[in-house]
Amino acid sequence: MDRDRLVGVWYHSIEEDQDDRLVYRGPGFEFPRSRAARDSITFHDDGTASAGSAGPVDAAQLEHGAWALDGETLTMDVGGVERTYEVESAAADALVLRRITQDGGR
Repeated sequence: MDRDRLVGVWYHSIEEDQDDRLVYRGPGFEFPRSRAARDSITFHDDGTASAGSAGPVDAAQLEHGAWALDGETLTMDVGGVERTYEVESAAADALVLRRITQDGGR
């Protein structure tokens, strides 16, 4: 897996999720309207990451951390929660991850 394909901002397309498969889309994607802010992940080239989620008043709140890619295994430690995913595909228009583990109870 080419690490550069993950770098950028990705928004969770919850409507496309299936079981443990999570689908993320780039900023140009036409999402259906949503009352709350969409969850997002930003992978920076320097190995830092940030994750956005809807806060208590539906405003986005960001948590920061790090990410690493080993083959097709993506590890993120953001906001004190470590998550591991298999990258099923990373294209210009969609990032598809399969959840492997999540530590921290979230």
